[in-house]
Amino acid sequence: FMLSLSILPKILFKPREAFEELKDNTTASEGVLMLILISVSSLILFGLASSATGLNLMALNFGFGPQLTLVSAATFFSLQFFGILLITFFANTIAAHLGGSGNIKETFAFICYSKILNIIACLGSIFAIIWFRAKILLALSALNEGVLGSTEFIGTLSSFTIYGTVAITIWSLYILTESISVSHGISRGKSLAAVLPGLLLITFIASFVGQLIV
Repeated sequence: FMLSLSILPKILFKPREAFEELKDNTTASEGVLMLILISVSSLILFGLASSATGLNLMALNFGFGPQLTLVSAATFFSLQFFGILLITFFANTIAAHLGGSGNIKETFAFICYSKILNIIACLGSIFAIIWFRAKILLALSALNEGVLGSTEFIGTLSSFTIYGTVAITIWSLYILTESISVSHGISRGKSLAAVLPGLLLITFIASFVGQLIV
């Protein structure tokens, strides 16, 4: 397990090399443990930052919804796990039809490991609320001196969320594509075709659920 932990940074920046090291050396159970470790770590980090700043806004989604509440955390974590199962099923089935030779348990484990990207999204959200709080304090300070400060930082935060989400999505797609490519021994093109259907479906479901909750 310690070897698997040490490989996490490599999954972010050299995913193909990392998954090649993990191939035939990990299990579905370890994948679940890794997902829980990543999720709990990111939740604790953001919770501490949120408590310190008094702000509760997850600018970049890392598996717990747009705000940190008990309902949101439980709902979106459950949805994240369901999404992993869904992507695993679609990716494994399609990859097999495209000549892949992997197995569903290893595919599942690899996708769980891919969630290490949630830590990056969490850190991005922490940076956002610290920056946003600093801007709010500056605006309030100016207001106390009778000066109407700029509120452009609100639009900047919105842009950060949009562009950050796009970047995280592309990064995640890259890691997932490499994971299926290595797991099934197929080309990146075929791997991408295997990953997309499940990913698009769970994105649609998450968007729908998010609107219901928010």
